[in-house]
Amino acid sequence: MSIHPEVLWAQRSSTSEPEKNIIYLTVNVPDIVQDSLECNLTSKSISFKAKNVNPDKSDGRTYAFDLDFFSEIDTEHSVKKFTSRSLSFVLRKKELKEEYWPRLTKEKVRNAFLKTDFSKWVDEDEQEGVEVCQEWEAWEECHQAWMVVWEALVLPAPPPTTTTTLMMTVPLLSRMLSPPSRT
Repeated sequence: MSIHPEVLWAQRSSTSEPEKNIIYLTVNVPDIVQDSLECNLTSKSISFKAKNVNPDKSDGRTYAFDLDFFSEIDTEHSVKKFTSRSLSFVLRKKELKEEYWPRLTKEKVRNAFLKTDFSKWVDEDEQEGVEVCQEWEAWEECHQAWMVVWEALVLPAPPPTTTTTLMMTVPLLSRMLSPPSRT
């Protein structure tokens, strides 16, 4: 029997620049067995199935999900990145619109495994000043830097995914990253 992995998503939109009209989609499954990975991305949907291994190298769980997108995506200009912790996508929306999709899925149904990725989310009215990651290497470098800072905090949880945790963590991080005052 398979279980749903945690799936995080965020988006940007643009009427004039297709590369800024995207969906960020991250499937969090640590230690995926690469041979078991089945991921089918179409313009209207995504299906995912994979197994992982436990730290003691024994068989882990089987993860799976299927989603129909709210609207079509451009699979030719979409990118995926496989890491030891997750499978991440930058999906380009087909239609150039200023408005965000109201939801990721076609059906207006609550999926408990589908969550907003607040680390990448930007409000519609604030997206002009935010750069969209064009290069995976730059994104990976930024992500690795964030993980180093996070591990330095010696917190047992992964980076914040809720607004409350983020609001509590940002001031702490800014104090840690600020140069000491000269007195």
